[in-house]
Amino acid sequence: MIYTPILLKKLNCRRILPKEWKFREILPLALKNCVSSKSDRVQPKICVYEMTMLLACLKKNEFDNSECSEEMKAFNECFEKEKAAAIELKNSLKEGLLIPGSHKLSFSQVNQLMQQWPHPGATVRRIKRRPPWMASHKTFRIKRKLAKAQRVNKPVPQWFRLRTGNRIRYNFQPALGMANVSLSNQLKQQYGNLSASLTANVARAQRLTGAKKRAVIEEADRQIREIDELLEQIELFSHDETDEHERKRITSTISSFRIDAQKLESELEKIRRQTANVDQRAELLNEDSLNENQKALLISNTEILEQTNRRLIDAYDLSLETVDIGAQTLRDLESQREVITKTKSRVRSAHDNIYESSRSLSSIMNRLMRDRFIAVAVGAMFLVVFVLVIYWIVHKWF
Repeated sequence: MIYTPILLKKLNCRRILPKEWKFREILPLALKNCVSSKSDRVQPKICVYEMTMLLACLKKNEFDNSECSEEMKAFNECFEKEKAAAIELKNSLKEGLLIPGSHKLSFSQVNQLMQQWPHPGATVRRIKRRPPWMASHKTFRIKRKLAKAQRVNKPVPQWFRLRTGNRIRYNFQPALGMANVSLSNQLKQQYGNLSASLTANVARAQRLTGAKKRAVIEEADRQIREIDELLEQIELFSHDETDEHERKRITSTISSFRIDAQKLESELEKIRRQTANVDQRAELLNEDSLNENQKALLISNTEILEQTNRRLIDAYDLSLETVDIGAQTLRDLESQREVITKTKSRVRSAHDNIYESSRSLSSIMNRLMRDRFIAVAVGAMFLVVFVLVIYWIVHKWF
């Protein structure tokens, strides 16, 4: 907006000087015919030099205000001056007065001019920014989620359908896929049967003994080998799968099957070790297979073990007695520590009392010396007076 002769003609006014404009300030376009004045602020760096000098003086004189009266007076004068200037600036902005020394209009003056000559309505309107994706893409994402939930072939984006001539069907599954699914189910069912039989054999092996237990363990070993071969077949089947989601699902199933098979194998290995230990112990304790030398050696080893056991028991009792003695010693040391602490406190209190007594004696000695000095001074003064009196009497009569 420009203050031009057109406005003079509209208001029936006449220029004093030709071709001279009072204002040459171009106002910006605004949709609300109002300008914010939040950017008007008093200069932040005010009285910095005076404050620096005052702080330096206080630091130099160890915060003695009497030595820094001139600096404090200068700082107070500067602060009052800037405060008055800020109040004047605030009032001028509020009333719309022109700031002295400024070549621009204030925001209040701009707003007053806008109220007198408001801008016409804006030819444009603000609208919500449209998203970068299209509605068709949103539909594609919904279809993709539905296909994932139903475990069917996923749809492809619109740009791929346009490039391929839309020759891809969403829910198309060939007969080979059905055959693969049926084969996968058969292999999983076979694994379930083998796993159940292996679990039953492991439970039977824990209850049986002797030759029957060894036969069940051998049967369980054969089933473990069959499970490993079956898992390898399922893994090969997963490599032939074209659907990525189905391949991941089969891979996770294979990993869970392997974990279960490893648990059963560890249980069977534990039972096998227990059976081997029992067989070795039975063979060792079989009297028919032992000769006289082995029996004598076994008896001597048994006696050595009994002696070692007795020595260990005696050492354990001795260690318990040592622990009791150590605990008693620690209790004695604790009681002695308390006695020493009390004695130390008493010695400290006695030392304090002696110190107070020495101070009292020193003050008494000082007072005695002072009284003695005063007595001597008073005696000397009386003696001088007495001599002067005698001299005056003698001098008067003779």
